[in-house]
Amino acid sequence: KKTMEGNFNIKDYSIDRAVRIMLPLIGALLLLIIVNLIVGDENNYLQILGNFFSLQGIFVESASSPLWSLSYEVWFYILFGALCAFFIKNKTIALAVLIICFIVFTKLNYVYLLLWLIGVVIYHYKPKKISKFSVVLYGFLTILFMFGMQLTSETRAIDLGFITNLLNRDVMHILFALSFSLLLVQLIHIVPQKKSSIIINNVGTKLALFSYTLYLTHMIIIGLLKHIGFPRNQSINSY
Repeated sequence: KKTMEGNFNIKDYSIDRAVRIMLPLIGALLLLIIVNLIVGDENNYLQILGNFFSLQGIFVESASSPLWSLSYEVWFYILFGALCAFFIKNKTIALAVLIICFIVFTKLNYVYLLLWLIGVVIYHYKPKKISKFSVVLYGFLTILFMFGMQLTSETRAIDLGFITNLLNRDVMHILFALSFSLLLVQLIHIVPQKKSSIIINNVGTKLALFSYTLYLTHMIIIGLLKHIGFPRNQSINSY
């Protein structure tokens, strides 16, 4: 949006994205080092350094399983920051960064870039009015394609035989991203009116404030809990 308005600033953009991403990431990596020392796992500091620079999946393995997706997010931001800078100014530097990005993306799954682009496009789609039919339709399709993604995952609990074999995981990802994005466009324009809806909205907002940090740290915390005597159980019980 800032690029189209002609006031994109690469310095402001870089600071904004770096603060948003790096502060929780630094905290998560420090927590990982501490937890590894507590549970007796060896710290691979070269791997941790690679994760700090979002090179997991490119040159190193993920230091913690959730971090696999962070390299995608960071390099998407670098790619689009360079593109915006190219169209505004600093063409030489931007071109060099773009070349680096394209080399990096030979190591990453291009499908995820397409998913990210769907979000970019959907952001600029403004429905004239909220349609209950659209909410129901996109909601149904979102659940349907979510089910399709699970059928094509390695952790699937059921197998529908030839139907499962017909499904392509990448296609399911794309269809899910599209339907979910269209659903969100409808939902974000609904203003809570009832007292209960306002309470739910406020609680959701507070939870969202630390959702990214929770995503980065949850597997580390689970590992610590297992170590101190809270193993994963097959059933839910009071213990």
